[in-house]
Amino acid sequence: GTAQAAADEQATKWLERVFGLVQDRAFQTDYSVQVSGETEGILVDATLQGELLQSGAKHYTNALRMEVKMPAMGETPMEVTSNQVSDGETLWTETYVSAMGITQVAKISLSELEEILADKQGLEVGQSSMYMDPMSQLEMLVDAFDVSVLKIAEGEVRLALSATEATRAQFAELEDPEISGVLVVREEDAVPVSINVAIGTSMTVDMRFEGFELMAPEDVPADAFVYTPEPGVQVMDLGQMLRAGM
Repeated sequence: GTAQAAADEQATKWLERVFGLVQDRAFQTDYSVQVSGETEGILVDATLQGELLQSGAKHYTNALRMEVKMPAMGETPMEVTSNQVSDGETLWTETYVSAMGITQVAKISLSELEEILADKQGLEVGQSSMYMDPMSQLEMLVDAFDVSVLKIAEGEVRLALSATEATRAQFAELEDPEISGVLVVREEDAVPVSINVAIGTSMTVDMRFEGFELMAPEDVPADAFVYTPEPGVQVMDLGQMLRAGM
């Protein structure tokens, strides 16, 4: 009814504010992502913690540590450490994978990365998601849902997420699962606090932001988003690696 339409319209305005931050502000934040459940038939429990400094949509540094447990692959969790720098045109990554015992330097143009990620749908969690900046990950998650305002209280706005028809179709084989979630943002400045999503009983995604600090773009040092590989280091083609599903 009319009240629902108003709640949806209000929610759209909140989302515009949240994702508008990326366009015209700089910010730094710690964040964490926890994914538990079944993806492509394999049980996975992944925990990621990161630190993000971002100025506009295409300039950021993202330092993350990830631990992945897959019972099918044995008891020892796989650990990944990745330092990522996006200079506006190219994403550079220095990634250490415990199972391989080496650090790889790789790069991909942002336009190619966008192409690869365009094939992903909101709730597809794959290896390439690790190379998205956290705000893009958040936006991709939110895009899988219709959003309405649930509650505004105690300085926080709670937005209810209910699966779009396209999202439900994506999980049709799960026999009508409940696919829903809640996005929480700060009322004063629309900064994201957390998002929690459940796909029936098969999977949960929990993402949290802590110490989110807004800044003016001019307050970020000019060299913050510059990356130069060490002389003689082999630079891999990240696009090729992602397309091969590595």
